[in-house]
Amino acid sequence: MSTDYQTAIAYSHNFATAKPDILPTEKEHILGLCQTLESFGEDRDRLSRMFAQACETLGAVQEALGEESSTELTGFEPQLVKKTKEERDALAAHVENLRRELEACQSVLHQLARDGEVTPDYADDAKRALKETPTQSLAHLKAQWKAEALEEMARRFWPTGMIGKGEERGALLLRADKYRRQAEGGDT
Repeated sequence: MSTDYQTAIAYSHNFATAKPDILPTEKEHILGLCQTLESFGEDRDRLSRMFAQACETLGAVQEALGEESSTELTGFEPQLVKKTKEERDALAAHVENLRRELEACQSVLHQLARDGEVTPDYADDAKRALKETPTQSLAHLKAQWKAEALEEMARRFWPTGMIGKGEERGALLLRADKYRRQAEGGDT
């Protein structure tokens, strides 16, 4: 099924070529406009395909960053994601070691606070830190990764100086900003 612009092009082309009393300059002008409209239509179709591809890529990145067991990405910075996951795993191990040490310190601080050697606030601070779950910290970290992926996508597919497509770039950056706030412990 042809679109409205294709119908208009076909009608104008037929008018310019079939009308016997049309001046050569008018015919040339109408045919030139037809070519320009065809070019705009092709550009629109090409940009629509690019946008669809960008959305698919974004979906793959979100899925990969959102699932622990995901090992596949569809061509979007796989080395960066692999490195980030390795860093995350190393950080998780480090946090677990620190948690064990903090539990031991918290017990000592509690005893020292009972004996009046230190303020009870130290033991309370340690207790609060121990109550914070790794899941909360990981959720903040994942939100940061998502924000970075969206910002990178906006930079790659819609550079600042690119004409048009500002809404798509802006939408990606707004979503990235939401993830940044989540990463900082604000929005959930």
